[in-house]
Amino acid sequence: MTVDQAAPKSLRLSTVLANCLLVFTIFPYIAPVPMKSDVQVMATVCAVLFLAVRCYFDREQLRITWSEFGIFFIAMLYLCYANPEAWKDWSDVVRKTAAMILGFFVYLAAKLGYKDFSSRVVMWAAVVHLLAALAQAFAPSLHEAVVAPLMSQVRGAEDRGVGGACSEPSFLANIGVLLPILAWIIGSNGNVPMTKSKWRILWFIVLGLVALSQAATATIYGIVTLVVYSISKGFKSGLIAVSATAVCCFALVAAGPSLPKSRATELAQVVIANPRLIIEDPSASMRLVGHYLSGPSLLEKPFGNGEVKLDTDYFWFLWNKYDLDSWYEIDVSRMSGQYYALGYGLTDFGASCFRMGWFFIAILVYWLSQYRGTRYSATVIAFVALGVLSSIPIVFPAYWLLLGCVQAERERRENLASIPQTL
Repeated sequence: MTVDQAAPKSLRLSTVLANCLLVFTIFPYIAPVPMKSDVQVMATVCAVLFLAVRCYFDREQLRITWSEFGIFFIAMLYLCYANPEAWKDWSDVVRKTAAMILGFFVYLAAKLGYKDFSSRVVMWAAVVHLLAALAQAFAPSLHEAVVAPLMSQVRGAEDRGVGGACSEPSFLANIGVLLPILAWIIGSNGNVPMTKSKWRILWFIVLGLVALSQAATATIYGIVTLVVYSISKGFKSGLIAVSATAVCCFALVAAGPSLPKSRATELAQVVIANPRLIIEDPSASMRLVGHYLSGPSLLEKPFGNGEVKLDTDYFWFLWNKYDLDSWYEIDVSRMSGQYYALGYGLTDFGASCFRMGWFFIAILVYWLSQYRGTRYSATVIAFVALGVLSSIPIVFPAYWLLLGCVQAERERRENLASIPQTL
């Protein structure tokens, strides 16, 4: 094919499908016909179509490494061993038992389509996210008419902001953290590089999304991830990020008395007064109770129990046997998320330990250990690991797309290194 010849239709179609995959990765809670699960399957659908076109029409060879075969094996283990009763409800299947299999298709598609992804898609998607969040904040009737029908559910809380095109505010903050990481990786693939003006606009949008979400837990998660991201970009960027974060934290603490209704300042005051009481915060308790019980559960049932819902008798057995009240100085009856964190399925790290025991720990460590060796690795691993710990489900397509891009970049570097260097 010469330079002035048009690309084959199948090649153009695969490029379109690759960027559709990117769109639904950035909008994982949107679908033309939404399922009951908050994370929709559109990214997986696009991934399967992309793989079919690229492998069948474009004759692209899909190479599966031994480590990827290992990930496929643990995805099958996830499917067959964890939450077998979830098959009674398709939303549970998507979010829990089949989560890693669905994500694995996104991973394979991202590895093949990495060079086709465009940073323009990231920029326009960021703008749409901001517009959806602003609409919910200032024109809720417009948001309800245009955006809400495309989501299976819209959750919120009085002490948080808006969710925009996400099902709840904390997910909007997580998407805000994802955007610069995606732009950094995709903007480096040689397709459409990110200019300084685009970066300024993107960071303005990220700050807007995080501010509109008012999600304290997700914001902390985002700050940690973005600091790791800045450090990975170089010493100067990392120093600026750490300094700015420290200044913001000191300002937040100082502003606490003057902003009593702010979720972030409220949490800052609790941390200063008694850090152990942070578990009584409604948002934190939903994420942390399972973590606190995961250690005792790994001792009592090393291979988990594979159940969807945890027996409340077992909950109290662990709590009383290991005297967790004395550890945390709290009244467990005041923790709003005590059963939510345990019965929510393979979303929360602690709850996953209940389901699969040490299997889940091994899966998580093995999964993330495969993606070392590129300049993106530290940031991507931090994003995925912190996300799993803070209850973003493993089916979240951004995990798999980011890991697929990292693997594609690593394979590209290995191929270049294997080419003999001549004068």
